[in-house]
Amino acid sequence: MPARKPKITVVAERTEICKNCRFSDYKRGEEIKCRRNPPSFVYDVATGCTAVAWPLVDADSWCGEYKCQLNS
Repeated sequence: MPARKPKITVVAERTEICKNCRFSDYKRGEEIKCRRNPPSFVYDVATGCTAVAWPLVDADSWCGEYKCQLNS
């Protein structure tokens, strides 16, 4: 009986990530801000101040709102 060939599983790298999304505000070396929705209020406990900010996300995070960047 011939030996079975092992199955080879190829894992594709996910391209639908925050770094590649049209809603991300990404500049090299800086944090990525998600601009899909309006900014929200953030309370800073240390200073007691309230500010408005967009959510910070990791470059390889993803969500269901991903849209490809537009070619410009």
